Amino acid sequence: MYFFVDAQNDILYVGKASNIRSRVRSYFGTGESRNKVGKLLKIMQGVHFIETPDILTAEVIESRIISRARPRYNHAGTRADKYSYVRFTTDDEWPRLVVTKVPSPKGITIGPFTTKAMARDIVDAIESVIPLSRCTVRMGRNYSPPSDAEVCSAARLGLAQCPCSGTADPAEYARLVAVVSNTLLGNPAEVVALLTNKMQKHSEAKRYEDAAFIRDRIINLETALERQKQAQELCSSGDLTFEHEGIIYEVSHGILRNTRRENQLFAPMQNSGIAVEHLTAPPDSALIHDTLVRTDALNEVMCISRFVRKNEIAIA
Repeated sequence: MYFFVDAQNDILYVGKASNIRSRVRSYFGTGESRNKVGKLLKIMQGVHFIETPDILTAEVIESRIISRARPRYNHAGTRADKYSYVRFTTDDEWPRLVVTKVPSPKGITIGPFTTKAMARDIVDAIESVIPLSRCTVRMGRNYSPPSDAEVCSAARLGLAQCPCSGTADPAEYARLVAVVSNTLLGNPAEVVALLTNKMQKHSEAKRYEDAAFIRDRIINLETALERQKQAQELCSSGDLTFEHEGIIYEVSHGILRNTRRENQLFAPMQNSGIAVEHLTAPPDSALIHDTLVRTDALNEVMCISRFVRKNEIAIA
């Protein structure tokens, strides 16, 4: 991996490449037309590099430097700030699904999702077959609906229950809450069955585009839950060691502690004399509520989880 620095040795941009010489030369080529590159080259005073033994270590080190140095020319520097989560507010009297930017210890939370739209897709998939409340009125245990309360439009269409109008049945709603809770905890069979039935009805009616849309919802929901499960397993596994293509990785709660190749411990050495230890050191592997990691470690955990999943590495 490589990084551009200014006259004060502040990092301007971090990148990675298997051939650093070729990659860096491309920035100075006549074919480079990106506006930000021209601005970068005007103020950069040096190019330095860190040699890593493999792509995963490079991605992890890059993520650490970007999250800590916040280089002005790395758009990915605020990646963790852009994550979204799906939260089921089981701590409320009438739980509902919401998309949030911040994980919470209350209720059931899954994520992170790299975009808000991805999180919204999960909510839409569940709400399309489970008529949860979509009311935004705050309702405590002693809530009493006003006499003139109107039933929301989604409830009138049969797509939701409307407790803020006093028309929702508590027993039926408790059953729906149990179904959604099981789904988010990794047991989506009932929701998937409902979606599949809906898809088949569209197909029988020759509404193939609608059927394909629901098929994609099923795939997205199952994929999101599987990724959530794998990330949680990685975090809850404590200290573990796994090997891939001759590289040995030592991981603690989803954080890469050491990389070894041919019994040689990797250290982030580079040829510039610039101190990088504080930028490349592992973050604290502190878990939040047994399933979610702190924001400063989130990118790294998701990076390692993707690597484990892609290469079908057993971590149990």
